[in-house]
Amino acid sequence: MSARPEPADQPAVVAGDALADLTPARTADGAAAFQPRPGGSCLNVAAGLGRLRVPTALLARISDDHFGDLLRAHLAASGTRLTRALPASAPHSHRRASARGRVGRLLLPRERHRRPRPAP
Repeated sequence: MSARPEPADQPAVVAGDALADLTPARTADGAAAFQPRPGGSCLNVAAGLGRLRVPTALLARISDDHFGDLLRAHLAASGTRLTRALPASAPHSHRRASARGRVGRLLLPRERHRRPRPAP
């Protein structure tokens, strides 16, 4: 009989969005600006589990720009593994996801973006 692994031995894999939320802020001289902050419900779940010391990995596309660096640093600080994070070579993928709300498009290859045909 084989020993069944304990749940703590199995990492939780969270799949979904990892976004840079742009929140209103002010510059030092009082001008209106935006402050990027890590966001996305799946990123938040993965980071929360990591902070609770649950072995966690995030399966998401993260851009290669400074917003992606912000997300990677946030996840690493929370103890979340980045072994399942896929690089998004298209710059500013976070804008497309937050503006259109179609995070799934970031996880699928372009040929999978076609809309299904209606049933006859």
